[in-house]
Amino acid sequence: MPRESEGFRLAVKAYSADLYRYAYWLCSNSHQAEDIVQDALIRAWKKWHSIEDVNATKSWLFTIVRREFLRSISKNERNKIENWSDAALNAIPDTTLKHEDETALRKMLLSVPVGMREPLILQVLGGFSSEEISKILKINTGAVQTRLTRARQWLKNLIESDMKEEAQHESR
Repeated sequence: MPRESEGFRLAVKAYSADLYRYAYWLCSNSHQAEDIVQDALIRAWKKWHSIEDVNATKSWLFTIVRREFLRSISKNERNKIENWSDAALNAIPDTTLKHEDETALRKMLLSVPVGMREPLILQVLGGFSSEEISKILKINTGAVQTRLTRARQWLKNLIESDMKEEAQHESR
């Protein structure tokens, strides 16, 4: 048991900040995100002994957080997930970007359609591979890769469009 508790403690220390950011991205509420992570960690502790692949601990914990979030909302709210607010993007780690650049980045990410946005956020926030994202979202790896490619293409087109507008505005 001491080894198990030490392993769990190390996992919590290593991943709790990422788990919180992901939970916050899902629910857009700091108190609810804390509750979700706490409930997820309680569930994880209860099943800690069943982990077969310690290399999959991070994705396993993210999956539990996602399930806790889904448990925490009503069926009606689950149907409205596509209407997540801009506050969900506050979970993106602070950077050295100027405020207006950070705001623009958040708006760009929010413009990505939801089906493509969640895999992108898992890759950006969690650093997950396509295979890990497919396990978390319970979709096949090919679908994850397609959604990631489409999300990147969406952002690329948006940036190119903004650059064209800016160039036209400057030429006037």
